Amino acid sequence: MVWMTLESIRLHLADIEARGPVDYHSALLDRLADHVGISESELSVIPSPHVALAKADLVARRMAESRMDAKRFVGRFVYPHIFDLASLEPG
Repeated sequence: MVWMTLESIRLHLADIEARGPVDYHSALLDRLADHVGISESELSVIPSPHVALAKADLVARRMAESRMDAKRFVGRFVYPHIFDLASLEPG
C-alpha cells in the first residue's frame, strides 16, 4: 500500500514533467491532495499553468513529513479502513 502510493506520486511527477504542466489534470492527484490536506487556497497564488506541478510537489512534501504514524497515514489513502479491519477479532 505504502509503495503504491509513493509510486503513484513519483509517476505523477514524471508524467507532469514529460507532458508539461499546462492544462494537466488528474483525479488521482486531486485525491492525493485532499488526503494530505492541501486546500485550493494554498494553490490560489500559483499561476494556473503551474498548479499541477505545485500540487504534486506539495503532495510529495506532505507525504515525506516526519510523523509517528507514517505507514498508517500513507496506507489510509489506498484503503482508509485497512488497519481497523486488520485489528478485528473473529466472531
